[in-house]
Amino acid sequence: MNQNPFPRTLKIALNASLGLTGGKQFVLTEIYPGDGDRPIPEQPLPAAAWDDELTFHLPAHSVRSSTGGPRAPGRTTIVFLNSPLPIQPGLPRCQPN
Repeated sequence: MNQNPFPRTLKIALNASLGLTGGKQFVLTEIYPGDGDRPIPEQPLPAAAWDDELTFHLPAHSVRSSTGGPRAPGRTTIVFLNSPLPIQPGLPRCQPN
């Protein structure tokens, strides 16, 4: 939350300072504004790693809430036209004729 009348930059490290207790890769999603299933654009794709430092730019008088957890093995999400698309290995692929 940025209650200031000016923009603010916030840097966080993905480690024990946030209360994380382990894990190697994490996926962070935006709760607000948004619908809770969109990966945040500040993280590297396909997932953020332990000790990665993320930089958030918060406009004046803005609210933003995110959550995160361990990345599920073998699952990747991409965002296409502002909609998340889960990609799972082993699904059939279209082959050109």
